[in-house]
Amino acid sequence: MVIEIANPAPYTYQLKDIIEATTLKNDDMDLPCAIGKTIDDEVFMFDLAKMPHLLIGGATGQGKTVCLHDIIMSLLFKKSPQELNFVLIDPKKVEFEIYYPLINSFLMKIQGCKHPIITDVDEAVLALNSLCELMNKRFDLLKHTNVRNINEYNEKITNNTIGNADGYEYMPYIVVIIDEFADLKMIAEEDIEMPLVRLAQLARSVGIHLIIATQRPTYNIITGNISANFPASIAFKVATQSDSRVIIHNADACKLLGKGDMLFSHISSLTRVQCAYVDKKEINQVVSFIAQQEINQ
Repeated sequence: MVIEIANPAPYTYQLKDIIEATTLKNDDMDLPCAIGKTIDDEVFMFDLAKMPHLLIGGATGQGKTVCLHDIIMSLLFKKSPQELNFVLIDPKKVEFEIYYPLINSFLMKIQGCKHPIITDVDEAVLALNSLCELMNKRFDLLKHTNVRNINEYNEKITNNTIGNADGYEYMPYIVVIIDEFADLKMIAEEDIEMPLVRLAQLARSVGIHLIIATQRPTYNIITGNISANFPASIAFKVATQSDSRVIIHNADACKLLGKGDMLFSHISSLTRVQCAYVDKKEINQVVSFIAQQEINQ
């Protein structure tokens, strides 16, 4: 039996402290994401490449968007633009604009999309379909080079077993992040879900990984097809047991304390984590630093 007692002196974990931890500096993960600390005060991180896709759900104001920023910042800290590209889809139009200065580095350019931060539903559909086409092209490259996944392919590129002379180039990971998935789903249900599910089913081997977040984790938003292909999930505090079961397949998310308190679920394991906090000022400083490096190069 466990009795939960509120901390008389609450402490806010800062993302800066999490990122500076030895655990993250010395990791060998392909896509390391450090998002907070466990109840044992240990840095909690996971490899998105092994998840291979992530669903985040929770009520308004419980920490979903902060968690997305934690993930983005972790990846910016560990990866270069040659190793990683982002596709950011933001129906709310305000959360990801802060990353606009990365337009010439980490943000992937989608043909037909006017803005690097996608806020229009039609452009979101276009972006997902374009990623499906890219996925097919990448699978062709794997086939022609007789390898099974992106790591084996890039290892051949790095070792000069194959090269640009043969028409092959290094294959960066692509992380697709959708904030407030429910807004897209309500406007263009089939047009959004079909390419999303196809990517979720197949894209892992070619280095394309999905993260979707919603404040309405209901069965009509997170359908069976989506849930089955997102084996990793994060639940922040929700209002109903039904919402909790959609995200992590049990009712425990109703009992969370809020303010970044979360449950991380992967396959059959469940870990309680306190989400690290990062503010817009810190994000601006990091993004400006990266953008300035690109200019100096």
